[in-house]
Amino acid sequence: MKTKILVAALAAGMVASPAMAAVSVSGQVSNIVGIGGDFDESFNIAQNNSSGSRFRFKAEKEWGGIKVGLRHEIQNRKGPAGNNGEGPEDSGVASGQDDLRYSDIYFAGGFGKLSVGQGDGAANGLAESYTNVGGNYFGGLDSYWFGITSIQQGANLGFAQFDFLSRNQRIRYDSPKFGGAQLSASLRSQNGGELALRYKGGAGGWKWTGNAGFSTADNADGTSTERTVVTAGVLMPFGLNIAGRIGEQDIEGATRDTSLISVGYRIGKLRANVEFGSSDNADGTETDGTVVGVTYAGPVLIYAQVGKFERGAEEFSAPVVGFRMKF
Repeated sequence: MKTKILVAALAAGMVASPAMAAVSVSGQVSNIVGIGGDFDESFNIAQNNSSGSRFRFKAEKEWGGIKVGLRHEIQNRKGPAGNNGEGPEDSGVASGQDDLRYSDIYFAGGFGKLSVGQGDGAANGLAESYTNVGGNYFGGLDSYWFGITSIQQGANLGFAQFDFLSRNQRIRYDSPKFGGAQLSASLRSQNGGELALRYKGGAGGWKWTGNAGFSTADNADGTSTERTVVTAGVLMPFGLNIAGRIGEQDIEGATRDTSLISVGYRIGKLRANVEFGSSDNADGTETDGTVVGVTYAGPVLIYAQVGKFERGAEEFSAPVVGFRMKF
């Protein structure tokens, strides 16, 4: 009798399975060993916050010709107390806390994609995405200052990339792609919105990309912040890639600028690049930097880079080795 019940249950499950969502589980562990942090050359073993250790699961199913799905993802920001692991400035995430990156539901079809809940704003990541064209996992100045030396936050270090409103509670729309171009718009809970235009193309072994984004948000002190960033890059058939970015942040007429140019080369699983950048600091000074990096994109991603940075009369050099493995 028990066997018959089991067989019946399995048969019912097989019949019901087409209506069930397809579920996937993935993630990564990502650690660094390096020296650096707010012009303080201290030794650190920590998380790489630009692409930290994280766990996610996704589910998707068809619903009347529309794809309905969800994504839930958590990142661990644990690091040496006081000098690693802080979340973005407006996230409230402290060192050692888990950061809810995504928890949203989306609807996708011929009309585009509509996402509701915690996730990327329309322009988030755009200031970093110029590196995608060259396949340089580790972008250099950006990822270094916003990530590796989240051994101190980028604001403390003085190097800013102005990458919009990050992940937040929002409603977002992404249009279908038209000839490689895609428009995105989002509205953040309480206040703030973003617009973005992304483009990817290629021909004859060449690949290129161009992005433009804009965001606006109200601040607690009654002011508002606007950010504008434009990026572009090209990957040539023989592996050479060149990319750059310019950005501006405006708070009630007070502006800060950032700029960067990257030259890289890729062959097989090896990547190498050198980057030069400059960023205005909140205190009116300027940070200039140069980073040289090498990456091996094997089963375990291994990267090494050294950066030299100047802020006024201060100088700071930072060698770093990192490891990332996905599952």
